[in-house]
Amino acid sequence: MRNPFVAFAVLSCTTLFGGVPLRIFNTFHLSPGSGTAEIEWVSPSTFHLVRTWAARPAMRKPDDLKPVAVSVEEQGAKYIFKTRYLVVGATDDGDRVEITTAAGAPVTELRIRREAGRVRIEHTAGTSECFYGLGARSAERPNARGLVVATRDPFLLSTAGYGEFYPAAGEYTFDISASNPHSVLVTVPGEQADVFFYFGPTAKEILEEHMGATGPIESFGSPEFQVRPSKLEAGEGSWKALAEVVYSLLNGSLSAKLLPAFDLSPYARSNDLLFARAAGVASLMPLLYAPLRAAVPQPKRRIYDDMERARRRFEPYLLSYTREAQDRGFPVIRPLSMDFGQDAPALKRSNEFLLGEELLIAPVLNPDGNVKVYFPRGLWTDLNTGQIYKGRQEAGFQAARDSLPMFARNGTIVPLQPEGEHSPLELHYFPALGAEFFLAEEADPEVSQFHAAPAGDLIRLEIESRVDRVYDWVLHHSGGCRKVEAGGAEYAGVADPKRLAPGTWHFDAVRKSLRIRVRAVAGGDQVVNVIL
Repeated sequence: MRNPFVAFAVLSCTTLFGGVPLRIFNTFHLSPGSGTAEIEWVSPSTFHLVRTWAARPAMRKPDDLKPVAVSVEEQGAKYIFKTRYLVVGATDDGDRVEITTAAGAPVTELRIRREAGRVRIEHTAGTSECFYGLGARSAERPNARGLVVATRDPFLLSTAGYGEFYPAAGEYTFDISASNPHSVLVTVPGEQADVFFYFGPTAKEILEEHMGATGPIESFGSPEFQVRPSKLEAGEGSWKALAEVVYSLLNGSLSAKLLPAFDLSPYARSNDLLFARAAGVASLMPLLYAPLRAAVPQPKRRIYDDMERARRRFEPYLLSYTREAQDRGFPVIRPLSMDFGQDAPALKRSNEFLLGEELLIAPVLNPDGNVKVYFPRGLWTDLNTGQIYKGRQEAGFQAARDSLPMFARNGTIVPLQPEGEHSPLELHYFPALGAEFFLAEEADPEVSQFHAAPAGDLIRLEIESRVDRVYDWVLHHSGGCRKVEAGGAEYAGVADPKRLAPGTWHFDAVRKSLRIRVRAVAGGDQVVNVIL
């Protein structure tokens, strides 16, 4: 059989004489006066630009990527590349690249220059443009505009709708509109400009493009979730250090660091209050480093035990988001700016974050326990008290010593491991909007799915489980229940929650929550209708 890649390469070579650059698979070879310049299209939203003055860069094999529909034409001294989402104008030497959307909106312009053996890439910066990322910086202000940042994590996110990643190892310097308010200047190690450009325009879409270009992270399941020995052998934690860890986690998420890690050991050597606050943060981390329980001073062991219990309770939720990190490239913890990019107050918050999509977390970072929480749009339920807060406002809290301010978004389902050893997996639903959740199952590439669909006084609850399992639906803010039925059979109400069994329900008048126990069969579709 004739090799299709060879045939494609021959066809591309013939186009060279028609006034457009040589194309081999998704890569276009430009014509600089010295060295080489190549633009490789990874997707209709992502291209990889390499400009070198030395040896020719290695190309990917065609099997690594799918063909990308790209048209190219010559316009004067530059080539115009068009995909479904982008229009890219590149000079024939590759030293100047103009990027606009397919609709004609300007995104940015890159200029590459070589000076005294150093390569610099400069691109335009809009007046109100913000820049995030550049590694797990401990800076409280996530927006790096106005700073000069030296980093070995050269991933940059812009509110203009694009991201950049420099794959070559080494230390980079980013002058983020510090010297020139209208530009960003990147000084790269070595004598080669090598950059991936991603167009989103949202932060999540940019991160998804980044994963598509660089590959997924390794799988992370229950074995990886276990507490690991500490990496820090000395030192004592402080309130300042705890705050800086939270800032670095958020900046890391904006730098495509998908799995947050926390080391509890320094705080075990601090006072009890600080240890309790640090343990609250630790309870939500997929990657946790901590001392052995026996090495924790006796007065702190109750705090340590509470942390371990909370972490086990959130395990199914956290592992579902580590699966999403692997499948889609989204970080487990997210600054508010990632999900609420059009909410101006949310862009400035660095002392709170989203855990997945459903939960808002506000760590306590001071000894007096005072916390100010900004709620983005929607309704938010305090998981400690059950109180509801409206979005687009700030509220102050005095956090109890043993509590972490945590809020669930309206219209979500949160799966939690039961507190009892043999109790059912809990599905906490916060009405009154529709909701769904995809639960990662160990050693199964598919997920169990849960759906809640309210319509007036009726709520339809659906479970598509991958395994045989008993579940407890927990409906919050319920005003009572008139009837629960499934498959034409009515569930029985019980006054004592200890008497709950599959096919029964219990209403907690104090907490205003309705608990429904359901037995699901692997591969089945278990639907329960609730009339409030």
